[in-house]
Amino acid sequence: MTIKKWLYLINVPVFSPGGFLIRAAILGAIFLLCYIAGLKEYTCILCGTSPTGNVTDSWSAMLGVSYVLCYFIFIVLVPVLILASGILWLLQKIILRKDIKSQT
Repeated sequence: MTIKKWLYLINVPVFSPGGFLIRAAILGAIFLLCYIAGLKEYTCILCGTSPTGNVTDSWSAMLGVSYVLCYFIFIVLVPVLILASGILWLLQKIILRKDIKSQT
């Protein structure tokens, strides 16, 4: 892809079907990176254990919390963005169709 296409993807209006889909894809990619990096192993801090054996290891706690946050965003926010994109696209098509019919 050229640089202009990448800049277009970043500068898509937020409140548009394309904007919702791009944001959902970005959030999905962030979660995928966390998953591939193996941050899932650090979620044992939720039940009070440390993956490294050192209870005062704040780095592993931060990694675990970041994975859990990315997981909840992926499970809750990404489907909402995808559904909102579809609903907004349909509404725009219906409104556009009504505008065309009213002009004729």
